[in-house]
Amino acid sequence: TYTVMATVVGGNGGTSCLPNTVSAGANSICYAVPYTGYQVQRWSGACAAAGNAGQCDLTNIQANQTSTVSFEAVPLPTYSVSATVSGGNGSVSCAPSPVPQGDSSSCTAVPDPGYQVQDWTGACLTTGANAHCALSNIQANQSSTVSFAAIPPNTYHVSASVVLGHGAVSCTPSTVTSGGHSTCTAVPEAGYQVASWG
Repeated sequence: TYTVMATVVGGNGGTSCLPNTVSAGANSICYAVPYTGYQVQRWSGACAAAGNAGQCDLTNIQANQTSTVSFEAVPLPTYSVSATVSGGNGSVSCAPSPVPQGDSSSCTAVPDPGYQVQDWTGACLTTGANAHCALSNIQANQSSTVSFAAIPPNTYHVSASVVLGHGAVSCTPSTVTSGGHSTCTAVPEAGYQVASWG
């Protein structure tokens, strides 16, 4: 009869072989059981051919069988972070991407001259009209869309008043956009005329 045994190198899991005593020509199976958050890294010894499988099958055993198994931490999943522009008039980029689970990333919108961020949708929805979207504790792929709108032109109020009475004055329109025009008209009372504008 022959013994079949396996040991763990470096911890983070356990192993067992069944049966652990066999007759010549019989078979046995060794199992690697990683702790939560770990996976089989590799087998060596009699189970070297098992690679990183969780099970090692030994057949037609003709001698004592000794194996070792090592475990490694399961790599964190990674997620992509992306954003697109709806309607043009600017660009957007996100970095870093991809990111490991739980990490952070950010997207930045760059409007063309004369435009500003209108809104975000998707993962950046709560960013509103800000150009910078910060994403933290990422647990899934993140996708956003940003749209831009033309910056409204400045508006100005146009008004005129009469000094010392004897007439009226009005300006139309009273509110104009930057680069626009307005006309102010003075209407003197009977017997009066416009003396001057200031």
